[in-house]
Order: sequence, then structure tokens, then C-alpha cells
Amino acid sequence: MAEYCMKEYNHFLKGLTSLYDEQKGRYVSHYLDGSDYKPTKKNTVQALFPILVPDIPQKHKDSIV
Repeated sequence: MAEYCMKEYNHFLKGLTSLYDEQKGRYVSHYLDGSDYKPTKKNTVQALFPILVPDIPQKHKDSIV
């Protein structure tokens, strides 16, 4: 079970870190518009949630805080 959970966590972490926008220095939420995912234009509280994940890169944490 531990192996399965770690595999799922690593999959989640990979997906989460792919949402980081280097130019903006923050995580950007996306929404489904038809068959395409598009980034949101407004800042939301969701941009803060990644700091709760212990394994995101430190530079991401620094840019959020």
C-alpha cells in the first residue's frame, strides 16, 4: 500500500509542479474550455495551496511567500 501511495503522490507532485509559471513566479490554475485547458487570468487562493506540499522546489515556495 505504501508503494502505491508514494507512486500516486509522485504523480500528483509532477502534475502540480507542471502548473508553475516561471514568468509569473506562481502556480496558475487551469480550466477546461471545450477540449482545451486554459490558464486562469485572475489570482485566486488556489495559488497559495502548493506551499502546503513539502516537496515542491524551494524556489517555488520562495516566490509564493
